[in-house]
Amino acid sequence: MKVALCFLIYDTIHGEDLWQQFVDDAVCSVHVHYKWDVPLRHFNHRKLAACVDARTWHVSLVHAQNRLLAAALQDPDVTHCIFLSQACVPLKPLTHVLGALQPDVSYFNRSPDDQCFPRCNGVPLPREAIKKASQWCILCRAHAELLLDGAAEYLPWFDRPGIPPDEHCYLTYLYWKGRQAEVIETPNAAAGATTFTNWAGMDYPFVTPVGLKTYDYISPEELAYLRASPCLFGRKFSPACIPLLTT
Repeated sequence: MKVALCFLIYDTIHGEDLWQQFVDDAVCSVHVHYKWDVPLRHFNHRKLAACVDARTWHVSLVHAQNRLLAAALQDPDVTHCIFLSQACVPLKPLTHVLGALQPDVSYFNRSPDDQCFPRCNGVPLPREAIKKASQWCILCRAHAELLLDGAAEYLPWFDRPGIPPDEHCYLTYLYWKGRQAEVIETPNAAAGATTFTNWAGMDYPFVTPVGLKTYDYISPEELAYLRASPCLFGRKFSPACIPLLTT
């Protein structure tokens, strides 16, 4: 087992020191797609040679993700590609992550199907084929290769106004190709997903009342809860919160 950390960032990695401690080059590679080329403390040499101008709610985000996949798969030993933002942190050690992942299985935090509509009404697929999931998924190698090979087919489906393609392209295409049995899904979970997020309305003891929570502070009780939960990574954590994760 070897994982590739695929960072999609604006300019920095908030917990870069934590990630440096997390990484073991023998079983973990790092790849960074950036929007603005600001020097990184530890992973500057892991930046992609060429990045796209990735924009929110635009197909360019999936182009950026695919560039990360292509870079990661150059290493024949990589078994899983893990998408991370600049506000993501590791909540478990690498040995735990490697032990938690199953070979030839991908992981998605899937949203209810009714969240796909009406935004996807114009997508040229049967309604039941269209899926939505968090961008912060984990792809096994076989699925990453399939998604790279099929990009010319699925990118036009979601390259239209009002749709965030990064939430639809990958899981929809895996379903379209009949690979859903090779996917482990969590039902729009917070701490139950591979990457924790705290959205309003989620079933979570410390749920935020509005929107998506950015953590400037986390209580010892909540951090202990996350450490004991199944989640491997977490977001969104600001630079101010990072020191609290090491105590």
